[in-house]
Amino acid sequence: DIKLGVSKDGTIQAARMTCWLDCGAYTDIAPYMTKAIAVDCTGPYHIEHLSCEALCVYTNHTYATSYRSFAHESCTFCVERVMDMAARKCGIDPLKFRIQNAIRPGNLTPSRVLCTSSLMGDLTACLNKVKPLSEWDGGGPVTIKRDIVRAKGAACFWKTENPPTDAISGAMITFNPDGSVNLNTGVVEMGSGGQTNLAQILAERLRIPPEQVHVVMPVDTRTAPEHWKTVASLTEYMAGHAVLRAADDAISQLRSNGAQAFGCAPEEIEIAGGRVFSKKNPAQFIAFKDIVQGYQSAAGESIGEPVLGRGGFMLKGLSKLDPKTGQGKTGPAWTLGAQVVEVEANLKTFSYRIISASTVMDVGKVINPELMRAVTAGGMAMGISMASREAFLYNALGIPLTPNLRTYKLLHIGQEPDYRVDFVETPETDSPYGVRSYSEHGIIGMPAALGNALSAAFGKELLFLPLTPERIWKAEKEGGNDSI
Repeated sequence: DIKLGVSKDGTIQAARMTCWLDCGAYTDIAPYMTKAIAVDCTGPYHIEHLSCEALCVYTNHTYATSYRSFAHESCTFCVERVMDMAARKCGIDPLKFRIQNAIRPGNLTPSRVLCTSSLMGDLTACLNKVKPLSEWDGGGPVTIKRDIVRAKGAACFWKTENPPTDAISGAMITFNPDGSVNLNTGVVEMGSGGQTNLAQILAERLRIPPEQVHVVMPVDTRTAPEHWKTVASLTEYMAGHAVLRAADDAISQLRSNGAQAFGCAPEEIEIAGGRVFSKKNPAQFIAFKDIVQGYQSAAGESIGEPVLGRGGFMLKGLSKLDPKTGQGKTGPAWTLGAQVVEVEANLKTFSYRIISASTVMDVGKVINPELMRAVTAGGMAMGISMASREAFLYNALGIPLTPNLRTYKLLHIGQEPDYRVDFVETPETDSPYGVRSYSEHGIIGMPAALGNALSAAFGKELLFLPLTPERIWKAEKEGGNDSI
């Protein structure tokens, strides 16, 4: 339940929100999801006067657990549908309305964290960039031919993390006889590309090609350094810090070995390109393969020690939410962005197809463009699928009627729209090389953007998910607008 107070010029003055999360018959981690959506309840907007109550409710349903974006896609659907309704009521273009109310440095988050560019990124830049990317024209609808219209819907999103305030991560670096590097962490590769990004972070610090970094896979929990969990889009932040510290530890040892070999101070030693050399005479060098296990002089004298880099990281500066005021900082930073979906709708049959889906996200620093675009597009596909067709259906006794992939409908190959992805770079100063969390965020605004597009196309405020033709028909013909 969301109520907004908006002045005539389109500025949001106040909001009152009540969120109910259906946790099913068992809580599992639903209370943490409830807290997560409460922390980000407003979306990436400045709302000075706010009241939000988030409730985790037992029901006779299957218990709820985590999903990509940790319940943010559902909360964002509600917030962004209301934002579109408010924009139309004020007679303002939906993108302009969002730019006008975008959160900015100096504003406060719902949990009263002071915003900075580093902490938040730049939503206005994302909105300005998604406009040409999506060919935004006000949203429409535009008549194509009889009973066929096209319309676009916009949505913004943001998400911070909710880890334990003392979550940890570790990394170990060893060297092979050929001078290549082994990286051992507790990060599990599940498709987000975390291992690839960590290899890039290590290669950048050691100033070697990424091809010379071998990531130990799969993770062996008996021998891998402890890592809190491969969740919450925190791999690059937490494990990235641990990797950098392990790299710095290895560099210190390489400089010590090099200083002894060259007879100079460690401060005079530099490393690059898989070589250790003196800053005063770069032409005089020793290859990694000849020094990482210690060094032997021409006279046969052993010098230095084997290089073993180790690094650890623990989250700092976080706090639990105050039980009375809701104040607190639950995550290191926020990632935000803007999304647009274009649909072509048949006003007679209530069917539709999705033409394109666009996302612009502030990722801090693009360290792997192809990977980051692919991960974002994957999230967008999940968001479109859940918004357009996916639903757990129950009978009167609470027994699921959709127990398999024959009855639980997913988006198929050939039904995908044209995915358009671009990025804004506002570095997060406390993160390795400025990169922000990004792997979950592509999904968050897709249901809302689709809902806004279809609401514009059919001229009816659609407040439910999934947005199937049958349910749109019911909303239009019978006035039904039940929400799940």
